Parts: sequence; C-alpha cells; structure tokens
Amino acid sequence: MSESSYKEMCIELLRDSGARVTQPRLAVIECLADARHPLSPKQILTKIKQNSDVADIDKVSVYRILEALLKLDLVHQVSPEGKFIACKHIDCSLALHILTRCTVCGNTTENDVPDQVLAPMRWYLQEKLKFEPKEHFIQVDGRCGVCADGSRAD
Repeated sequence: MSESSYKEMCIELLRDSGARVTQPRLAVIECLADARHPLSPKQILTKIKQNSDVADIDKVSVYRILEALLKLDLVHQVSPEGKFIACKHIDCSLALHILTRCTVCGNTTENDVPDQVLAPMRWYLQEKLKFEPKEHFIQVDGRCGVCADGSRAD
C-alpha cells in the first residue's frame, strides 16, 4: 500500500469512527507512513518537528494520537521497545497476520499469512486451550535474510 492510500485509509477510518481529522493526527500518520522502521513517540515528534509546520503538537499529543490509531487498528505497537509501525492492511482486524522483526537491523515487516496456515493455530487456541485471541497479529523476532547472509552494509 502506498503512503497516500494509507493516509486516505486512515482519514476514512477516523471519520467513520467520529474522530476529527486534525493536522497533528495527519502529521503522525504521514510520519509513520514514511517510516522504514518502527518509531518511538519521541522519534515521531522529532521527525514531525523537523519536516512539518505543525506547531501545536507535543509529546502528550503524539501519545494520544497513537492511542487513537491503535484503537482503530491503524498502527501496531512492536515489542519489546514499544515502538510503532503503520498497519497498511485494509480490514486488518479481520484476520491474523505476522509481524517479523529483525533483532539485528530492526527491520519490521507486516506479513499476510494464508488462512490455511493460521487456521490450525486458531483452532488449537480456541478449542484446546479455550482461549479466544484478542490481538490480530503475532510478532516473531529473528534475523532477516539480509542480516543472516551477512550482506548488510553497516
């Protein structure tokens, strides 16, 4: 999904939820849409102040905006640092998917997983463990292909 379609999806979902579409919210959305790696609220604020003319944004505003975007499934919070990444899947909350996070370079990717792969896990959780998954994503940490091959230029 392109940056502009992510921004459009966010605007539509904000309006559908009854939330206002403000310049600070748009600045956070644009910052996350451009990000190549998960960002902390502090990093988001710094990038906005460097690249935007949004004057009425502070750290507390960034946290509140991120909380609102989390509730609408427009961002994911990546563990263990608690940084944020844009969720670029339309109807993301309808299906489980996997975030892969490289522990070497920090690259984090949102991956669609076919239902036939996740169905046995969902069945096991629901039927055997009597556990109903609430979150719609699973995070797996490891090394990406580039870092595993040792071909990443540091």
